[in-house]
Amino acid sequence: MMVRVVCTLWRTSVKEAKLEPLEAGCSEQQRKLGLENQQRLEKALALENQVWTAAHTANLAQHLTNQEEITAKMRHELVNWLMHVLFKSCPGVESCLYLTIQLLDLFLANNAVARNKFQTLGVAAFKLACNYTNVSCHRLSELAWMTDYSSTEEDITAMENVIHNQLQEHKNDPNPIDVLPRFSQAGNLEFTNHTNDGYSKSSSIMLYFIDMALLNETLVHIRPSLIAAAAIMCTLRVLGRSDWSAQLKHYTTYTHETVAALADTLIANGGVCSALLDNTQIANDRAGITWAIKNKYTSQRFGGVGDVLDPDGKTLNDGCLHMLCDCYENYPLTAVPVSRGP
Repeated sequence: MMVRVVCTLWRTSVKEAKLEPLEAGCSEQQRKLGLENQQRLEKALALENQVWTAAHTANLAQHLTNQEEITAKMRHELVNWLMHVLFKSCPGVESCLYLTIQLLDLFLANNAVARNKFQTLGVAAFKLACNYTNVSCHRLSELAWMTDYSSTEEDITAMENVIHNQLQEHKNDPNPIDVLPRFSQAGNLEFTNHTNDGYSKSSSIMLYFIDMALLNETLVHIRPSLIAAAAIMCTLRVLGRSDWSAQLKHYTTYTHETVAALADTLIANGGVCSALLDNTQIANDRAGITWAIKNKYTSQRFGGVGDVLDPDGKTLNDGCLHMLCDCYENYPLTAVPVSRGP
């Protein structure tokens, strides 16, 4: 009954917006997948509206303001390290990464953290996120080893319990992955869900720009759905397509102007790709120390095949990071005219 109600309301809203249904002319299997993604989208947006109150947003916006020992650079380094740990430990489970960072930032927003406990906080948030998302995690002894034993097993367990007691109500908070499948369909982009093989080219680009958002401490308070929408816009720009449409406005609920403001920031942050491949020093610390990004987005899972050279010494690798570098070097990644849709 609920499926029927959702389907009816969704089709009615599309009709009222004078848009072509996304599944028009599709197979039965594609229509079923579209309905599942639509239900997931509506559930995520409803939950996001409950969680992302004005008070929640304001609290996250000042997550580093009251920290006496933790700086933005330290957060950047820890998030970068956690990206590396999760990519090596839980490849393809991006939702676990997003929850880890959400727990980290929420804890910082509500607690003063000592410098010598900061990595312990990150490791404990990772372990807890694995538990919440049913992802296999390292043993405590391995987690302690990852920190060069600066965090003992007892330290990690104690911190995990503190985080759980404070933040367990946030274990199901929405994240960008919850809305990306439907947003991608609205943008006519292929999106690959959790996979043991590899991501599509467009999926890799979207996830790259979401990671750029995770590394930027000034974007912690931004709604996950807006982060996802901006990642879609950035991907469309990279692919040389119109970066917004009437369908994207309808399904994301965001205007072009709202999304473009964030997309411009992510595009600017994403420009580190050329320096990463060239192994040059990056002056901007906020965008620097991103070796984890290089390892992740030159991996085979994200379209990389290694730096294979042709006889002339030209790189043949067309993985995500290489393709992004080509775009940054050869084309201005600015807005292109908005498609008004059917």
